[in-house]
Amino acid sequence: MAKRIILFFIGLCISGICLFLAFKNVPFNDLIQSFSHINYLYISLSIALVMLSFVLRAIRWKILMSNKVDFYSCFHIMMTGFMLNCIMPARAGEISRPVLIDRRGRIDFSEAVASVAVERLFDVIVLLSLFILIYYQITIPETLAYDFGQYILNKSLLEDFVSGVTKLFMILFAGILIMAIDKTRELLLKFLNVFESKLYRVAQLSSFTQKYISLFCKITTNPLKSFINGFSSGISIIKSVYIFFKVIIISSAIWLIQGISYFVVSKAFIGFELGIIEIFFVMLVICFFIAIPSVPGFWGVWEAGGIFAMMVFGISKADAASYNLINHVVQIFPVIITGLFSAWRIGLNKKKSCGVELN
Repeated sequence: MAKRIILFFIGLCISGICLFLAFKNVPFNDLIQSFSHINYLYISLSIALVMLSFVLRAIRWKILMSNKVDFYSCFHIMMTGFMLNCIMPARAGEISRPVLIDRRGRIDFSEAVASVAVERLFDVIVLLSLFILIYYQITIPETLAYDFGQYILNKSLLEDFVSGVTKLFMILFAGILIMAIDKTRELLLKFLNVFESKLYRVAQLSSFTQKYISLFCKITTNPLKSFINGFSSGISIIKSVYIFFKVIIISSAIWLIQGISYFVVSKAFIGFELGIIEIFFVMLVICFFIAIPSVPGFWGVWEAGGIFAMMVFGISKADAASYNLINHVVQIFPVIITGLFSAWRIGLNKKKSCGVELN
């Protein structure tokens, strides 16, 4: 009984810290003022669309893990990860998902890492495709700029970020392609085996040296070989043409629904006139600009990116700031709240955090 009470208060403290980190950077005075002039029916609809996009994300992740993990486990672990992304720096939630999946024992860490990497690959494919389709329909004035800290958001910076994302995509794609090819994987494993054998030959000179060589291999090459095998197994799912196009369709639906949720939020503002193409452009600009180092939750940089994108269409800074602040809340608060529930649901504060069934 005493242990349960202690665990309860530990969980309560963790939840309190998470809430503090999530909300400490929120400009509440501006938020309250913005909320006094909106139609809440549209806000509710947008929140529903946001959560629908995460349901699709969970379905996609389940497929990428070869359906070895049930939907409810995927959803709760995924929401916990996205919640941590919102309140912790360096997107810490990305690594938490493979860790939590691994603890459930149905799929190992390296396979889960592969599924997250492939998931991000499909996201970038869709985002870059949307950007190419929309960008050349829009004219961004060369002189248009918005100051944000040490950065000046303008057309040139946007193109630099898009170029950077494209390069990262090519690196990620190349890495996944290399691991997906059986011969390449076999060459990597062969190299590690040869490297190990040469180390052991050196170790034959002394039993003392052999002890440390064995320890070195145990903590480096052996886990690396295991990771290569697991990662390769994890990405093998997309070798199927049927699965590949299925995931592409789901990924496209995720971002289309996300963009529509942005558009619905715009309808909550009286006299706010932007078409769906323009709103999708705003979403894409925000997605690229939040690569700028910022506080957890992207507070500030999200709004700056959105304001710059809306200034392209002649929206005033004040109106753009109100929209982006409200939209940021709509996009991120349901994720944080659901993620906190999911963290409690999977028993994040217990020693065997993933040992319970979620379905």
